Amino acid sequence: MALETRTISAGEFKAKCLKLMDEVNETGIPVVITKRGKPVSRLVPAGGEGMGICGAFPEFAGFWDDPSETVIDPESVAAMADDWA
Repeated sequence: MALETRTISAGEFKAKCLKLMDEVNETGIPVVITKRGKPVSRLVPAGGEGMGICGAFPEFAGFWDDPSETVIDPESVAAMADDWA
C-alpha cells in the first residue's frame, strides 16, 4: 500500500505493460496511466480493492487480532487515573 504513486503515459504503458504489472505486484506502488497528460486508468496490485484500512497499513497487521480485545490494559488505565488524581 501505498501513498506513493507513479505516473506514466499510455504509450509508455503499452511498451512496458508486462514489466509494469510485475513491478506493481512486487512493490505495491500503483501506476496512473495518462492520455495527453490526463489520468485515464490506474494499475494496482490484485487484491488491493476492498482491503480496508488494515490492508492500507501492513505494518500493523496482526496488531489487534481480536476486535473484541481490549487495546489498553485496564490496570494501566487505573494507574493513569491514580496519577491524575
